[in-house]
Amino acid sequence: SKILVHPSNANKIYVAADLNYRVWTHGGESGFFESKNGGSTWERLHIGEVTDAVMDPDSPSIMYVGIRDQGLYRVTNEEERWDWNLVYPSSNVTFPPGEQIQLSTIKIALGRQGDPTSPLVAVKFHKQLFTNTRAGLGEWHGAGDVGQWGDLDQSESCNVIAIDPFNNNVILSGLQDLYRTLDGGANGNQSWVKVAGYNMSVHSDQMNIVFDPSNIKIVYLANDGGVYRS
Repeated sequence: SKILVHPSNANKIYVAADLNYRVWTHGGESGFFESKNGGSTWERLHIGEVTDAVMDPDSPSIMYVGIRDQGLYRVTNEEERWDWNLVYPSSNVTFPPGEQIQLSTIKIALGRQGDPTSPLVAVKFHKQLFTNTRAGLGEWHGAGDVGQWGDLDQSESCNVIAIDPFNNNVILSGLQDLYRTLDGGANGNQSWVKVAGYNMSVHSDQMNIVFDPSNIKIVYLANDGGVYRS
């Protein structure tokens, strides 16, 4: 699902491994793994089907890890001591009557604006989006539902989220279709506008989004139709 390399020690590599519907053709172990020697040997740090992992670029000892059927963890590593803190769902979060969180494919993004010790964290459970402005701690806010349900759902293979590094309010997210918000999802579903996918000039089935970290307003999108630049 994701490969992370420590920014100051290239021998430290982390791998998020997920076993989902493809397990019958892609055998192997799921979990969150660490290598301290450039991949020669590996240690599994946590068991579970890990669908995404993000390293805090300002504090590499802090990572956010999404594990299927468990939730979002805020993980800290101090002097080889790993602390796994389940931050969402948490006891201080309530849902409207009849609504239940979808702990299937979890995707994560971090904002780069504001206090670097307390970054914006955006997490996507299937198509449900939530944000937190305190590094994943404390109160979370619903930011809308972006994507397809039912027969049109392809969230196991098409599931993306990214935050503009120059503007925390600009978020791109979706499944087969891609949506954009300019207010950080403050108005729920009303905040989002479709920008790619079915019946659009940009192909459907979104696989990955990368904002250019040094050039404002440039973003790359990978999907079934290739790689697009905006």
